[in-house]
Amino acid sequence: MNRLVIVPLCTLPLSALAQDAEVDGQVQAEIVSSEVLEGRGGAEGPARFETRLPEDLSSYRPRVLPEADPNANQRRNSTEEVVTFDVLTGEEQVHTFLYDPFRTQGWIVGRNLSDEVGEGMDTDFGTFSKKTSTAFPWSAQCRIFFQQGGSGYVCSGTLIDAKHVITVGHCVHEGSGGSWSTNVVVAPRWDGDANAFGSANGIALAASAGWKSSSNYNDDMGWIRLDRPVGFLTGWLGSFYNSSNSFWDDTTFHLAGFPGTVSNTFPSAPNALYYAFGSWNNIQTYQVSTVYPTFDDFGGISGAGVYYIDSSSNRYVGGAHSHSTNYGFFIDRTSTRNTQGKYEFFHNSFKKNGYSSTQVDYVPLKVRTSSTTIARGSAFPSMTYYVGNSSLFNPASATVGVDVYISSNDNISEADTRIQQHTFTHNFGKQTGVTITANGVTVPASTPLGTRYIGIIVTSADADASNNDTDGWDAQKITVTN
Repeated sequence: MNRLVIVPLCTLPLSALAQDAEVDGQVQAEIVSSEVLEGRGGAEGPARFETRLPEDLSSYRPRVLPEADPNANQRRNSTEEVVTFDVLTGEEQVHTFLYDPFRTQGWIVGRNLSDEVGEGMDTDFGTFSKKTSTAFPWSAQCRIFFQQGGSGYVCSGTLIDAKHVITVGHCVHEGSGGSWSTNVVVAPRWDGDANAFGSANGIALAASAGWKSSSNYNDDMGWIRLDRPVGFLTGWLGSFYNSSNSFWDDTTFHLAGFPGTVSNTFPSAPNALYYAFGSWNNIQTYQVSTVYPTFDDFGGISGAGVYYIDSSSNRYVGGAHSHSTNYGFFIDRTSTRNTQGKYEFFHNSFKKNGYSSTQVDYVPLKVRTSSTTIARGSAFPSMTYYVGNSSLFNPASATVGVDVYISSNDNISEADTRIQQHTFTHNFGKQTGVTITANGVTVPASTPLGTRYIGIIVTSADADASNNDTDGWDAQKITVTN
């Protein structure tokens, strides 16, 4: 295990940081060539962002946890450790943070989408309401599937970056010297399938060292890095920490998650999102809790981000729902608070290590045609797709090359038939994107009848050539007719 010591140097101001990148727009593509180029044949290579959702979803249950010790240690230590795990290499790293006593809070805004809905403020922590909309912020709430010890479990989580999810430690690690979770899959706005935005796979996990080593609920917090920056499609919430207990006492907080068990409180579980808001009954250094007037099972909601809404409708996650404590005549529902160390770890280490900071990284998503049935030899009235700059680099305005392909499967590659070449010009900021509209995309007259897929490959050089095509959910399934 590698040990990395990081000493925060007040790199983040106390006030909320506005995004320094421009707002997403829409750009018209310019056709370069409509010449049809038959596929080169041969192996297509691995599909990008291939979904790993379990086949038997009914076997995945909420993870059962032991009841927490109501006398858990609330002493604030001078250091805090977080452990990261690279799923691909199996490498662990320990990140150590020193507390700065002169800093008591930090804020980073998220990324709201234009199709935003209000939380409604029509309930309290005693009453949950079912949410069916896929608009923001519900779009950024995620169901998490994972395995521990050979069994399948479900949790919740919240996107706080294009490809990073905050959750609790017991969803990414067994705790008490156990093992990391395997086969982690995240599906934003789950309602029984991943059709809303597709899914993404966990490629790096992180958990507070206190949870990993001793299952300390004060440190029951975790993070997941995804292979697909689905947050460009869903938006994401900001994050914050505030060590002032009075702030947590005086502020309304919100919670949205996916319960895993049908009950009177959650009659549409396990494939529905439920939301509530309210205030805390008990506030401690590392945990906050409230008493819900129900003994129904909250399993599956573990990991859901608890968040605050400011006067500008910016949402900031400050913790994650962790566990319940049964006192016999009532149950405390407890969330783990963000601390300075956890907050600094995410923004100054985990997030930064997931992106290039020296080169743009074009990632295309969500190819969609104006119709899904088309006669061969005909052109789609229009086709759209999204390209995000999945990097922390702010490039100059550039013209980007794109090839359009038709394929017999959803693995888009140069082995397929190229049907158009075009370009678009856009001034990307870091972690921003643009919707492209392309006209004149024509299905060749020689195309076999039946099911086909339309997708694109970005041909301009960038930081990672492996994510430049639209596979799986990001390809458009069509039916070709005479």
